[in-house]
Amino acid sequence: LRRGDDSADTAVVMNNLASLLEDRGDLEGAEPLLRESLRIRVAVLGPEHLSTARAHNNLGRLLMLRGRLPEARAELARALELRQRLLQPPHIELLGSHLLRARLTLREGRDDLARASFAEAQSQFIALGSPDPLLGLRMLQAEIELAAALGERERQRAALDRAVALAAETLPEGHPRWAEFVWQRAQAFPVGEDEQAAVERARRVLRMARVAQASLQRDASAR
Repeated sequence: LRRGDDSADTAVVMNNLASLLEDRGDLEGAEPLLRESLRIRVAVLGPEHLSTARAHNNLGRLLMLRGRLPEARAELARALELRQRLLQPPHIELLGSHLLRARLTLREGRDDLARASFAEAQSQFIALGSPDPLLGLRMLQAEIELAAALGERERQRAALDRAVALAAETLPEGHPRWAEFVWQRAQAFPVGEDEQAAVERARRVLRMARVAQASLQRDASAR
């Protein structure tokens, strides 16, 4: 890859810096980096490249998290359209696009489309047969959001319980992603006395790490 201000390598570095800012909750600071990463990819690789689709996806996710839903919809739709043309299902990047569309349409109040998008993501997840726990956690996070938005309390609780267990089993002790799920469960449901210590530990982990929930939803191939 060519080195220099406008190179594919530079676009990846900008994306990774934006991801770091996003994880720390600095969505405003991440946006110009993601926009520049997209600009470089279009200029160097072309508008039809899979790497360009990833840049559209990343920018769309950030815009969604910032509450700018019409802009997010345009970016995520472009990413999905490119991925559907360039990739054969099942594929992790198609799965990621469907998960993000489910989250976006929930925010837009389009519950039926959110259900359909999540169902498509589930079918790809099953077909992939991936043992990757981070992918499993992303699926669970989307299911938690869907169940919460639709008022399906038992489904929400069950997904949260599975997420806490999977994170505790597969991630290093005290990992921020484990802490996020513990904290989400504590905010949504009553906490028993035997759970108080874990909730307090999760609160300390999150305060120190300053990790935003967006990190749970980033594509495994998001660069």
